[in-house]
Amino acid sequence: MASKTFSLLLAMPVSVLALTPMDDAGLSQVNGRDGLTVNLESSSGINAESLTWETDEGTAQEALTRLSDVSLDGNGSNLSASWVMDVSHDGTDPLLSIQSQWGLTRLIMGGMSIETLTNTSSSMGQAALYSQGSLNFINRGIFDNDGNKAKLAFDLNGDWIYRQGWARERRNQFRKSGIYQPVYNRSG
Repeated sequence: MASKTFSLLLAMPVSVLALTPMDDAGLSQVNGRDGLTVNLESSSGINAESLTWETDEGTAQEALTRLSDVSLDGNGSNLSASWVMDVSHDGTDPLLSIQSQWGLTRLIMGGMSIETLTNTSSSMGQAALYSQGSLNFINRGIFDNDGNKAKLAFDLNGDWIYRQGWARERRNQFRKSGIYQPVYNRSG
């Protein structure tokens, strides 16, 4: 047990070891604010080759949901978003507040699939979301009978694009091989 404790102390940042205890008088002079603020700014965006979510591992209902070629960017400008989360109390009621705003954003999922024990590859297609908006949630008691202690405001401007089926390049490969023959031809 002693070696595990020593290993844990070595893994802690040096700044944690530099903390000193405070007495009540010193602590009474400390001012602070609860909550968390996160600001995201990126000129290049965020990319992931694959995101997976596995459920019911080791059972007959085991499934793997996979998003492939995921990208989040500012659609030609900087990706910009902010989140403010606060947990507090006003003396009477508890408070939970979540506020978020995001500028023009493009989310692309190049592939979505579900794999199960009996179905190794089930494509759900591709999707993209172009949006900007805000979310404002303040709750001082979700089951409030007076109706004046909870607020939810969600504003989203944008487009949801979903495609299921072959991409044009893949379809052209099958046309050349003779596997795929279109039912009709469009001119123009």
